[in-house]
Amino acid sequence: MRLDLVGNQEYLDKLRVLRAEPAYRPLRHSQIIERKGKVEKWLFWKLILEFLFILLICNLVFFNAMNRWSESDFYTSQHLRSLIEDDVASLTRLRSLEGFFKHALSSVFTKTDWYNTKPISEAGDRYETS
Repeated sequence: MRLDLVGNQEYLDKLRVLRAEPAYRPLRHSQIIERKGKVEKWLFWKLILEFLFILLICNLVFFNAMNRWSESDFYTSQHLRSLIEDDVASLTRLRSLEGFFKHALSSVFTKTDWYNTKPISEAGDRYETS
C-alpha cells in the first residue's frame, strides 16, 4: 500500500462506496447444472408442443381432404391424399410445415379461373390486375 493513501479519508470513502456495490460472483457448479436442466426441460416441452401442433395441422388438412365426397371434389381429394401420404414425412419443424403449405398445398386448394391465371409464387404476387 502506498504511504500517501494511509489515513486519506477521501480514498477510504471511495473504497467504502466501491465495496458496498454488488460484486460479480461466478455461479457455483450446482447452479450451472440446475440452469442447464431447466433449459433442457424447456426445450423438451417446446419440441413436444411443436410436434403436437404439426400433428394437429396435418390431421386437420387430412380429414378436410377426406371429407370431400362430392364427385366434383374427387380429383382434389385423391391428389391431396397422395400428396399428404408422400410428403408429410419430410415435416420436422414449423418452418418446414410453412413451406409445405406454401409450395405444395396452396396449388391444390387454389382454383384457377379467368381472373387469377397468374400462379401465386411469392409473397407479393396475388392476382393479375388486367
